[in-house]
Amino acid sequence: PRSAGVVIVSVVYPNGSMTDVATGNWGTNAACAEGVLVLWARRSVLIAVDSTGATLFTTEMPWYVTVAGASVYVTTWCPKTNAGDLLLAYHAPSGAQVFNVSVPGSGGQIAARPTANSTAIPDVLWLDGGYGEPGTLRDGSTGFALCATPRALSEALVIVPTAASLVGIDGVRAYGLSWTTGQPMWNTTDY
Repeated sequence: PRSAGVVIVSVVYPNGSMTDVATGNWGTNAACAEGVLVLWARRSVLIAVDSTGATLFTTEMPWYVTVAGASVYVTTWCPKTNAGDLLLAYHAPSGAQVFNVSVPGSGGQIAARPTANSTAIPDVLWLDGGYGEPGTLRDGSTGFALCATPRALSEALVIVPTAASLVGIDGVRAYGLSWTTGQPMWNTTDY
């Protein structure tokens, strides 16, 4: 950002020259999804722009955002209920929406299982239930719920998605949950 709240997207060329391609008030969070710049401000707007500055997609009221390879997963916030509302997925390079599913009351984190191919859509993602509720494993290409996960994961301080398991760290221990069953596979008390 060059001034408070304003983001200028610039292309920097190999010779060191730079061209501004887009300007807007898009927030302070940013991530790159296979060459697409994703910018957002919680409870405001999310925008994805390519290297020419063209807008590929936008979303109102983003809450949690996760970028996994070429996929962007977003939960939205509903001001009327003061809770989570939708789970959206986009294929960033094409700008296509992959799915849009209702997740009432879910205001929590999102973690996607890493893929071997960075352009692939993750096969599984985890959505926190929020407010101490159990989370759910969901299909990464449809958003449909696959199975619930233990409530403890929703209370974890840090969530780390690995290919082998979804890892939660709660300040006392770490534990891994299966991406297929949603059940604990190991914890730091296993010696």
